[in-house]
Amino acid sequence: MRHSLLFLIFFIPQFVISQIEYPESSKQPVINTYHNIDVIDNYQWLESQETDEVKDWIKAQNKLSLRFLRKTSRQAEIEPQMNKLMFKRTGGYSGQNFDESSKDRIYFSTCYTSTGSTRSLCYKYGLDDDYDVLVKSSSIPSKGDIDISYYKPSRTNGHLAFQYNRNGSDWKEIRIVKVKKRRSYSEIIKHTKSSNLHWLRNGFFYEKFPFDSLRAKTQKPAIMYHKIDSSPSDDILIFKSRRESDYISMYGAPDESFFIIKKENIETHIFSYFYLDAIDNDLNFKPFLMNIKYDLEGFNFKENQIYATTYLDDKKQVISIPKNEPTKFKVVSAVYDGAIFLEFRVLEENILSLYLTKEGNLFSLVDRDGRVIKETKTPNGLSVDGMSYNTTFKEFFFYLQSFTIPSVLYKLDLDTFNYDLINQTKVGFDPKGYKFIKKTFTSKDGAEVPITIVYKDSLSQNSVTPFLMSTYGGYGSVSSSSYDPGIVYFIENGGAFAYVDIRGSGTLGKQWWEKGKGLNKQNGIQDFISAAEFLIEQKYTAAKKIAIRGSSHGGLIIAASVVKRPDLFGAAEVNVGALDMLRLSNFTVGATPTNILEFGDVENQQDFDNLYSYSPYHNIDNTVNYPSMLITTGLYDNRVPPLHSFKFAARLQNNPSQEHPILLWTQKRTGHFGAINMYDKLEENCYIYGFLFDELNKQ
Repeated sequence: MRHSLLFLIFFIPQFVISQIEYPESSKQPVINTYHNIDVIDNYQWLESQETDEVKDWIKAQNKLSLRFLRKTSRQAEIEPQMNKLMFKRTGGYSGQNFDESSKDRIYFSTCYTSTGSTRSLCYKYGLDDDYDVLVKSSSIPSKGDIDISYYKPSRTNGHLAFQYNRNGSDWKEIRIVKVKKRRSYSEIIKHTKSSNLHWLRNGFFYEKFPFDSLRAKTQKPAIMYHKIDSSPSDDILIFKSRRESDYISMYGAPDESFFIIKKENIETHIFSYFYLDAIDNDLNFKPFLMNIKYDLEGFNFKENQIYATTYLDDKKQVISIPKNEPTKFKVVSAVYDGAIFLEFRVLEENILSLYLTKEGNLFSLVDRDGRVIKETKTPNGLSVDGMSYNTTFKEFFFYLQSFTIPSVLYKLDLDTFNYDLINQTKVGFDPKGYKFIKKTFTSKDGAEVPITIVYKDSLSQNSVTPFLMSTYGGYGSVSSSSYDPGIVYFIENGGAFAYVDIRGSGTLGKQWWEKGKGLNKQNGIQDFISAAEFLIEQKYTAAKKIAIRGSSHGGLIIAASVVKRPDLFGAAEVNVGALDMLRLSNFTVGATPTNILEFGDVENQQDFDNLYSYSPYHNIDNTVNYPSMLITTGLYDNRVPPLHSFKFAARLQNNPSQEHPILLWTQKRTGHFGAINMYDKLEENCYIYGFLFDELNKQ
């Protein structure tokens, strides 16, 4: 079967490149001046996606792209094979949190009720029962697709608040349901974004954002309190920053006993913390730690102690903070040479932390003074993804997965420290033949960069294997090896996959992040380019036999790499990428503290020079025929607005030297994270990986 599919792929008639007639993308020059430098933007008109002109342009682009993508997918007979590789999770557990609302051990989950459905809210009694639908997403009135993305049960009264979006947008609404009676309350809380909801008595705290438009700058939220069965117009304002330079966020104890509000000054990077003790009958937060340099995150609460993570000597560690003497904190996490701390949970008497080591993940159980009690490792090549401690029933769950193995749910026995399989996701292939190797290569400036290579059975060094490369590499995040049916499809059809932990990620700690953010952003771009050169030099593959893809920050890295070194790559998918770095801060979350810290501020001369030097949109060379590209975005993406993809595609399509296809696909009912139902996910995978594989075979 595999060989016959390859035969079909290799003998697909090539699309005649000269016959591509792109929709007209007129040049309407606008001059933007930065630090006395005039930058001409011919496609700024595409930023106004609500105009009829842009709507018609998007429609024409989709018509062209979908005709191309459907033809490729149909001729290669991708859909039957891709469908076998997709998750079989309809009606099953698909969330990452275990929560309970009473002594009946009710477990909640988001789930798909059919292949064409978005996520609904489900529940069951006990681990062995089947899930029933509590709230069906299609029952919520809407002009678009409703996707339930977050839920939070109360600990005292059997209520559950859930958050949903329309068409994948970051803008969300909150509703409330009484679990046992399945009673839905009438109130609808609007203008929320983050999944930051904390129950207290007969109501909950949430973050409310001022709403302007889908692409307007994200403004600072206010902390509000909503009482069950009341109008949102009566919600109580709890906390709001008065200064533009302040940003606020909130944390709460799972048992609803203690709450923290963090205020960060984004100019001075000084932090202040305020607290509310549930034994107080009011809702007034009081000063806790004021004007300190420590950025505390991941709060856990137990009795009279507050636990949080912060960086000490460039290492992320867990500290314990007495409620009554907050300045007298102490470190309570173990330090392992070469290991990267990821996250922790406070148990009844001890603390359980998760680390990333060269041999895989490590669970470490320590006492309240940081002394190691027990340790256990997970298999190398698998990543822990989603861990949760059920405080009422003293149960600890976590997932294991890899690029080629779907999520497997385990329960960790806190006495023996052994873990047992609870359930797994079924797919239509056998992953046993898959192998991986971890290597390092030398980047241009001498840095040693990790790379993971995944293949099936054996990997030849004869320069003929098609390779798929990917990365994320931003914000100090440690990327887990998440299952991707497209990667399996690529490998099943004779290819191999490589993931690159470029500088800017957190894989090797804080310094690795520092060396790839802000003024050092080009280090990460160069690392990715050097990874391709390494694969070629080692004869794993050859130039033009490499397809690359990345999303969001990864989309930026992919686009910048292909613009800088088009000779290395045969095809690319740039998904929801930040591509116009000079105007990033003009829209949605671009000007938030997180992004200013990661990329810099265009108002600063040095930052502007750096952003301009690698911004993919601004560095397109009209004398270069760039590799085939599929540029994908979601119409309702409020995180990286689709205008980035629009402008990048328009400039490439108008490049007089461009011969390889440049396709723009704007998905109509999606946001930053792509398709939100199983059928659309299948179509998405078929189009993306069909395009990449087909374009490589044309080289």
